[in-house]
Amino acid sequence: MLDLIVRNARLCASGPLIDIGVRDGLFVGVQPGLPAEARETIDAAGRFVTPPFVESHVHLDTTLTAGEPRWNESGTLFEGIERWSERKALLTEEDVVRRATKAIEWQVSHGILHIRSHVDICDPKLTALRALIEVRRVMAPFADRGQARHGAIRRHSAGGIPAGRYSWVRGRSSAARRSPPPGCGRCWRYPSL
Repeated sequence: MLDLIVRNARLCASGPLIDIGVRDGLFVGVQPGLPAEARETIDAAGRFVTPPFVESHVHLDTTLTAGEPRWNESGTLFEGIERWSERKALLTEEDVVRRATKAIEWQVSHGILHIRSHVDICDPKLTALRALIEVRRVMAPFADRGQARHGAIRRHSAGGIPAGRYSWVRGRSSAARRSPPPGCGRCWRYPSL
């Protein structure tokens, strides 16, 4: 017995209606008239079914902060960096967790089920990073097999990362940590946590 069957779904505009069978969170059958029973059945009534959307670049640590403490009146990157520097001074782990979780809930409610986030690690206390690690822990039961991941990014600051300072920057030479990738300005990118 399957956990779920979505019957009479459409995968493309001109294609036949198909059934989608799911067991243990995995697709086990996609065909017209799937000969199986399920604990739950949903009739898609000919509606279009798609894979989930992907948010490929979001900064969950900065989400929902527009206008705090002031608006970016010019709309430029440079003023945005200044505003974020002001706002960053007010960060707490609880604040970041609350905003990031709310943003994730909004994204999921609109069909986004894969989220790639970056986090600012210029703060010596690593407030935003610690908060997003907590968000990852809290959201893990809802993530794809609990494999929620974040990317760490050091941005908008002068200088590099002292050798050995951050344990998650593995396999990069001291020189690579001090210099940005070509065309990236003062933006350092590191492997996912």
